[in-house]
Amino acid sequence: MTVLLTMFVAVAGQGPPPASQPAASAPAAPTSQPADGVIRVELAVPQGVEVQSVSALARRGGKQKQHAGRRNPRTGLYEIGPLPHPGRYDLVVDTGIGRIEGADLDRLRGEFDALIDRPADERPTRPFTDADRAAIRKIVDAIEQFEDFNRILLLAGHGEHATALIEKRRTRPFYRSRNEIIWRIELWYFRWRYGGWEKTPNVEKVLYRQRLPKPEFARLKWNFDASLGGIAIDADGRSPLVRFEVPAKLDPARGPVAQP
Repeated sequence: MTVLLTMFVAVAGQGPPPASQPAASAPAAPTSQPADGVIRVELAVPQGVEVQSVSALARRGGKQKQHAGRRNPRTGLYEIGPLPHPGRYDLVVDTGIGRIEGADLDRLRGEFDALIDRPADERPTRPFTDADRAAIRKIVDAIEQFEDFNRILLLAGHGEHATALIEKRRTRPFYRSRNEIIWRIELWYFRWRYGGWEKTPNVEKVLYRQRLPKPEFARLKWNFDASLGGIAIDADGRSPLVRFEVPAKLDPARGPVAQP
C-alpha cells in the first residue's frame, strides 16, 4: 500500500516520561532472528499510551511504500513482512500520542561515492564532536532558501561523513497564499574535506513536502527517531530484533508537536 504524503496522525506535548513497561508479558525474544525477511519489533510502552500500529516504510526513488505489521500474540512482538530483501526500512510507530517515524542517518552511499572513497579499513576515523555539530548547524543556517525556518532534527557523524534530518518551513505569505505553510523534511549529507565540513550538493532526499493550512499544521504531532531508521534485511532475509521505548510524550525538538 503506497503511503500518501498527506498522512498525518495525532500526538501530545512534552514532559518527562514515566517508567516504561513491556507492551505485553511475553517471553524474551531471541537475539538471533529467523531468515524469513520479517522485521520484528519489541516495544516498551508507558502506562496510558496506546500503540495503534507498527509498520515499515520502503523509501526508494523519491517514493515510499508502507508495509503494515501485526502483533504476534504468542511472542508479543510486532512482525512486519516478509519484506523484499536485501533492503533498508524506516519503521513507524503510530500511537495515541502521535506518530514516531524512523529516519535513516547512514552516510551517503552511491556509485560515485564508492569510486572516490577508500576502503573502510583504510579510511581515517575521527570523533564527531560538539564543534562538528556547531559547524554543520552554521552551514545549514547560512544556506539561502525559499523557506524562512529550518532546523536540524537529527544529526549523526560517520568519521569524515555526516547525515542530518532537516525540517524546513515557509511560514511567511507566498504567491497568493497567506494562511498556508510549506513543510518539508529532508536528509542532507555532509563531508569533511580540507579541514572543514561542507554540504554535499544535489543529493538531498526529500521525505515529505506538504502545503497545508496553518491551523492544520498546528495540529501535527510527529516525531522522528534515528533508532527506528535504516533497519536492514540482508540478502538471506535476516534482520536484527528492533527494541524501542515509546515515549510518554513527544519531543518538540524532534518534529512538529501540537501544543495542548
